[in-house]
Amino acid sequence: MPWILYRHITKELLRLLVVSATVLVLLISFAAALRPLTEGLLGPWTLLKYVLYSAPTTLALVMPFAGAFASTMVFNRMAGDNEIVACAASGMSYRALLLPVFALGWVLTVGLLLVSSWLVPLFFQKTTAMLERDLVSVVVRQVQAGRPVKIPGRDGYVLFANDAQLAPDFPASEDLPRVMLRGVAVGRFDSDHQLRDLHVAEQADIYIRHRDGQTMASLRLANLMSFDPATGTYGGARKTDTLPIELETPRKHNLKFYSWPELKRLRERPERYDRIWRRKHRLAAAMSQSWIVGRIESALAAPASEVTLDGTDGPVVISAPKSSRVGSVLELHADGTTPVRVRRRSRDRIIDVEAESAVVSASADRQDDEPRLTLDLERVAIADQPLKKELSFSGLAWPEPVLQSLMALSPQELRQRVTDGMADEVAVHKAFNALIASIEKLNRKIFAQVNERSALSVASLLVMVLGALLSMKMRGTMPLVVYLVSFLLASIAVFITRSGENVASDPEYHVVAGAFTVYLGDLMLAGVIVFIYMRLARN
Repeated sequence: MPWILYRHITKELLRLLVVSATVLVLLISFAAALRPLTEGLLGPWTLLKYVLYSAPTTLALVMPFAGAFASTMVFNRMAGDNEIVACAASGMSYRALLLPVFALGWVLTVGLLLVSSWLVPLFFQKTTAMLERDLVSVVVRQVQAGRPVKIPGRDGYVLFANDAQLAPDFPASEDLPRVMLRGVAVGRFDSDHQLRDLHVAEQADIYIRHRDGQTMASLRLANLMSFDPATGTYGGARKTDTLPIELETPRKHNLKFYSWPELKRLRERPERYDRIWRRKHRLAAAMSQSWIVGRIESALAAPASEVTLDGTDGPVVISAPKSSRVGSVLELHADGTTPVRVRRRSRDRIIDVEAESAVVSASADRQDDEPRLTLDLERVAIADQPLKKELSFSGLAWPEPVLQSLMALSPQELRQRVTDGMADEVAVHKAFNALIASIEKLNRKIFAQVNERSALSVASLLVMVLGALLSMKMRGTMPLVVYLVSFLLASIAVFITRSGENVASDPEYHVVAGAFTVYLGDLMLAGVIVFIYMRLARN
């Protein structure tokens, strides 16, 4: 075996492969850092860390082009120096000459599979942690310098504050604020830089939460009051309000930043995925609203019965002789002699309210809160007070947690409950279909992602062999011309593989058609390699 020649070829391939891959990775990583840098998420020192941490995520994309460049340059020089002719005269076949390319290509293929399946998620976690630290640091520095802060992910929103301080236990639990702001104003500017909305708050805190690998931030404002610049009037005051902040993290809704074990767990527990979690929450919210209204209806069906709900000032007791339900809305009616009665506590005294009719409606506005009930009364009579046309009680709640118990169930268990007793509910049926469709699409995305990683890894091997064969076939041609042909073929293969991922992840296409499309680029490269090799073998 010509080990000296093999070592020489392998050494040259590795040198050019490392140089070209490093250049391409740095270019793409710096380009990816431009957006978070312009939005103020990256400081001058963390820019370099961001580039280094995001570099492994681009390896699978750049390695086919780097491999094509390395093999083209090495074998084009060997062909130009007549080393290929000398090897052929000594009895070496083309297959023997290509053995180092095959060996290095297989090592590269296995390495890319390991990188995309295990190493990339690790670097993502470091990138996310760095963005979190730099986000809060940038906010504090800009506020203390008297400069406005653009809120990431909120177009046109700018924050002003008199003072900003890091939480003393930073970084700490996600239930505690990371940044504490005092004397806060949040304004929204249009494309003409005109102030459209202004919200003033006594204080605000930035919270960062983690759920199943996802990172979210929110700005929670206390004692909030709105101001309309057009009319110069103030709106009603609210105790609290929350403004989501979108962290620019590469993993958001992108399965390519999940490791292979995480993808396997995601298939087993799809609710760990953010979009599936939201669909599950919508289904659980619709089911909890329907369940609570149904419990109220069944409790009031018995004669002289009543229902007790939790109110802001204390329990609220409701009784009604007749009721009729439409979805998550329950209508209560008097029967001529017995009115709809409501007893509630207000400032340490009990108030009895009577009405001819009432409507109980349920809604779930917050992602983490139980459904809230609203009781709207018509033609209301209160002791020692004149008749009122309407009266409303808002913020009521069922005494026991319902939404939390449903969220603790798996999608399969929720499906069983829907099938058993809630399939006729329009809102529940709609949310259920959306959840099932999302889970099916997620499974197809996982399937597509696994096959795309394999296809791109194999493409690196094929492109390296292709570059070497083209250099021997087109000997005497400028190396950049040969590389251009390899680059175009590699680009077509990568484009087909990327497009094939979209086909494989679409449930409308058959799974076999999706897998064939993903590997179609590799099949094209293999066909070109066989054709060129057969032409070379004639000589």
